[in-house]
This record gives sequence, C-alpha cells and structure tokens, in this order.
Amino acid sequence: TGYLKIDHCTTFNNRDAAINAFRPKKAIITNNLFINSQLLGSVPSMNDPLDTNPDHYHNVTIDFDTIRNKSDIIIRNNNVANTKEVKDMWAKYDTIYEPLRVDPLAMRMLGADSVKAAFSEVVTFKSICAAPLTYIEAIIKNRTLTVYPNQLCLGGAAGGLFPDQVDASYPTTTKSYTAADGGYPVGDLNWFPDKKALWLKDQATAVVNLVNEKIEVYPNPATDKLHIITGNIEKANINFYNILGKQVYNTISNNGNTEIDLSAFEKGMYIYRISDAGNNLVKAGKLLIIK
Repeated sequence: TGYLKIDHCTTFNNRDAAINAFRPKKAIITNNLFINSQLLGSVPSMNDPLDTNPDHYHNVTIDFDTIRNKSDIIIRNNNVANTKEVKDMWAKYDTIYEPLRVDPLAMRMLGADSVKAAFSEVVTFKSICAAPLTYIEAIIKNRTLTVYPNQLCLGGAAGGLFPDQVDASYPTTTKSYTAADGGYPVGDLNWFPDKKALWLKDQATAVVNLVNEKIEVYPNPATDKLHIITGNIEKANINFYNILGKQVYNTISNNGNTEIDLSAFEKGMYIYRISDAGNNLVKAGKLLIIK
C-alpha cells in the first residue's frame, strides 16, 4: 500500500519468492538480477481453487497483487533467469513449470515498454553456493515433512561458504554487465566497486541534470559516423568506454553539434558519458558499432 523501489539488487537460489508487491502506490523495479529466484517452480495444481483470476495461474518472479494505473509502475532492465540444472529438475515432474518473469497484469499495463521489463541470461557468479536441489526436491516430493535435508550455505559445511568467500560478480563479457540504466551492470554493484563509484557519482548529480532529453546521439547502431547534439551545453565533455570500463575516446564539443569518425573504433558495444563543463553527468548510455 506504499512506495516500493528495488534497484540494483542481486538474489539467487531463493526457495519460492522474489518480489510480491501488494497494491503499491508506486513501484520501481529496475536493474536487478534474479537467478534461480523460485526453486520450487510454478505448481498450478496447488493454487487456491477459489482464485479464478487467470493472471494468478503461474507463480511470478516480479509479482503484483493490484496495479491501479500504468503510471504506478516502472519495471525495466531486470535479468530473471534459471540455470539448466534447475530447469532439468523441474522437467522431472509434470506438475511443475518455470515461473513467469513478470506479472501478466504488469506486462499489459506497461504496453510497449513491456519488452524492457525483463530478459533472461544465465550468468556465472564468481563464488556462490550451489542451488540446494536435494533440499528442494525433498519438499517437492513431500511437503508435509517436518525434517528436510540440510543444504544450508554455511562456512564449514559441505559446499558451504563463509560470508567473506561469497562473490556475486560475473563476467564482463555478458549482456548483463551493461544492461542497466546508464550502461552499468545489473544487480548489486557492490560486486563491481569501480562501477559502483561511477554510479554513485552519477546518482549524486542526476537530480540537477534535467537536459538529458535535449541531447541526441544518433544513429545507434552506428557504422562509420556518429552525431551528438548537445544543445546549449558549453564545453560538453564526451567520453566513450569499452565494456571493460577502459576509456577509448574523449572530445569536447563547443558548438553543440559533434560528428565523430568511427573508423578507428572496433565493432562492438560501448558506453558513452556526456558531462558539462562542471563535470556533471548529463547523459549516459550504450552505443553499438557495427561494421
């Protein structure tokens, strides 16, 4: 019934839930990473027989009870994925299905923006505990048991880790590494300290930078030339970075209209950041170069 914002969070190996928003006045769910977020899967046979709403037929990772207006929700850039071993476990049982990524009602309310709500990419974390499939299958087979196999991810236990051994970073070559707003990694940025430092700086200046929509970067994808219109921003500082975060190009625009020769750029994905003379970020995003 209140306001909900979940941004740049990482969850993995959850038993049966990720997000369930109950009649929020405003919900912002962006740039998150959900891997194996509902290990028990979706079991329609266990639904409440009195609930005839077809939207409630399957379990959902990003779920809503009620949405009043389209303007009440913002959902984008969420990676919701399940690993092969989890899908293989579900395939053993004809009553279990893969949960939906986003609530059907939310997808309808989002309209054309629904394509941005979520995508699926399995990423390999650097160091986390394996999914507790023995424990999960015991629940699936008999939900009335009072004692289940112990597969807690605790240091000292078989397959367990101490807190300082957990590392939920993932390869920089993945789509997820640049899929969040501004070209940042989805999920918890604490696992990417350099990216978090840039993100914090961007957040601190975003409130006063209201000229974003006046800046144009086109075409995107680009081949040989790129045009950047910065309007009335004096001495706009234009930087390009590769997906590893290394700066590969810098120029200063003094006339509001800059043409960049891309012949020296290799094909691939780049991050651009445009700041004003005071080094305040005014626009950031991704650029795909194809040749």
